[in-house]
Amino acid sequence: MTAKIADCALKLWRVLGETGTLNLWEARAIIGQPREVTATALAWLASQRMIVYRPTENQMFVSLAEAHAPSTRNGLEMTAAAL
Repeated sequence: MTAKIADCALKLWRVLGETGTLNLWEARAIIGQPREVTATALAWLASQRMIVYRPTENQMFVSLAEAHAPSTRNGLEMTAAAL
């Protein structure tokens, strides 16, 4: 299960690097993992301060934190390996 979460986190990070911002429903649909896996991967990314949440009146959006833009890809891959 840990490997599945790490893989999902890496996929989310890559997608966010390409798209910029997604709402949580889009993120789950694009990754194609169960809600629990996607939510856990997002929580892990947030705990590492790699993503930020931006709520609106009726949706929640997620994007990469500035310090973890696509130019730091190796950092995430090494960190995800530690899961």
